[in-house]
Amino acid sequence: NCVAFAAHRFQSTLSTSFLQALIFNTFIEGATLPSSIPFSLENSFQMGQHMDVLLFSLTKAPSPLSCGNFTCDKFIWWSKQTRPYGTSFPLSCPVCGALRSWDWPVWSGSVGEGSWSVACKNP
Repeated sequence: NCVAFAAHRFQSTLSTSFLQALIFNTFIEGATLPSSIPFSLENSFQMGQHMDVLLFSLTKAPSPLSCGNFTCDKFIWWSKQTRPYGTSFPLSCPVCGALRSWDWPVWSGSVGEGSWSVACKNP
């Protein structure tokens, strides 16, 4: 297993509370690494909106002649108001320049097809 952080400008000091919770839950409490990551993210307030976490795993091969499976799970931070489905909004509206001016995202389309749209709250 390998844990990685997906941040453009990664600040390692923000990950210390996450790593402490991850190590405690995995090694002290005996939980599995994949199940420990959501617990650790919930208990590491400093990481918050700053980065996503990647967990790379390699499963054991069933026989010496075959290969194991390599998987990557991505744990994203999202908020319906500021980062729906892991996509960040700009801090300010490019038209009016107001800070945090975004209205609630609205889904248009049917189940499985469609898109989210968001508009500035300022007229």
